[in-house]
Amino acid sequence: MSQIDTSAQQIYLGGTLFVPALEPDLVNMCRGVSYPTLRSIVIDLSVHVDKSDTPYALHKLQKLLAALHHLHLEEPEQKRPDLFIQVPNPESFETINCLHHIELCQGFVLPDFDEHNMQAYMNYYIPDKYYQPIFNTPILDGARLDKIAGFLERFQKNIVAIRLGDAMLKQGHKHYDCQQSYHDIYLMQQMISLYQSHFQALTISFSAPSYPCIAPEHKAYFLEESKKDLMQGLWGKTLIHPVQIEWFNQAYQVTEGDYVVAKRLLDNYSPVSFFSGERLYHKHHDNTWALSIQQRARVYGVAKADCSDHK
Repeated sequence: MSQIDTSAQQIYLGGTLFVPALEPDLVNMCRGVSYPTLRSIVIDLSVHVDKSDTPYALHKLQKLLAALHHLHLEEPEQKRPDLFIQVPNPESFETINCLHHIELCQGFVLPDFDEHNMQAYMNYYIPDKYYQPIFNTPILDGARLDKIAGFLERFQKNIVAIRLGDAMLKQGHKHYDCQQSYHDIYLMQQMISLYQSHFQALTISFSAPSYPCIAPEHKAYFLEESKKDLMQGLWGKTLIHPVQIEWFNQAYQVTEGDYVVAKRLLDNYSPVSFFSGERLYHKHHDNTWALSIQQRARVYGVAKADCSDHK
């Protein structure tokens, strides 16, 4: 199992496709054949699987792991997305951890994570696995957030992201228009800022919730929302359909102008401060931004100057 670079996990995790465990084409998805540019995938045993179907879903997951084990021996160089499993609840870990070849899974997604169940979830902590808690309901109490942040501090090297769940978008906002963004919802803006302020001492990043529409005419809105995600300090995004994989990868490309400026900021022999166009850049103030641009360029590429986001 490859190791996740937790110093830049928010960039390398990328857009994460959530797939029900009952999906028929899981093997090809997880071996990197169906969607070669997908960076991470979550097999969902929770939201899209009825409780009565859980035993069959676990059976399918075991077959998937066995197939991947066999393919890993045959195709050791095949590039595959990072594989995570969304567990139904803390108690299910006991069964899931006993599956053969579970070592092929890089970690687990923990739904409805809060201060009431966090201990139960992390009782099953495995040092070589990675975890993605999901905040599904708004937490607006600073004391509650401090309690969760304090608890997760000891596990932060293994927390690749805290995901903002899609259920949050439905809190008092039932009709979500494809031309709207959750960034337009005042409560969401306040909540994200609150979360980031209480977790700023940790190395844990927050991942953006999904965009709910997939028609070609919605691509421009997806790209715009993803740009706002980055401006808000959110990295990665929940993807609900394969069409959104390339949309996300395009959104994370960097412009040629930003790439040139970032290279200059990271150049030991360039001035400490300089103008590019009409904007002043300073190495001490803009170093983190420059590093993120460099890492995004390495993973997603540099967009050509004439590339339109709205094609």
